Amino acid sequence: MSNNKINSMIEVSLEKEKLLNQFLDSTNIQSKLIGEEEFEKLEDLISKKSGIMEKIDKLDNQFVKELEEFKTLEGIQSMEDIDGDKYKNLKQLKSTIERIGEILKEIYQVDSENTKLISRNLDGVKSELRHVKNSKVAYKGYNVEPTGSIMIDERK
Repeated sequence: MSNNKINSMIEVSLEKEKLLNQFLDSTNIQSKLIGEEEFEKLEDLISKKSGIMEKIDKLDNQFVKELEEFKTLEGIQSMEDIDGDKYKNLKQLKSTIERIGEILKEIYQVDSENTKLISRNLDGVKSELRHVKNSKVAYKGYNVEPTGSIMIDERK
């Protein structure tokens, strides 16, 4: 029974690893789109990433459920308490979890860079808006429309 739980956790972890790789690929594409200021495509990509995150959340919930059931069956508090000799597939599970951790670190690094790029782009847009606003005020100051009637005296 416990071997089945470990196998189930391995399957969930492998699926999560696959989804995280898709998420990382999307995050790298996001960097490119931010640099090229392709904001419409960026919106679609963010929606895609959101869908991937929802799937990952479901897998995480499933993994936690399997893990809690396994810990209850084995009467342990932590995965470190498990005898690796008793469960040969435990090594594969730990290896998969380590790879997931590495992918998450890489996603975090790329996403941090994306956040900086977006912030710089946003600062540029704010500056342009201020410039447009100031130009608009100056234009109104120099191009005042006359009000009322104007009399021109053409006598000499």
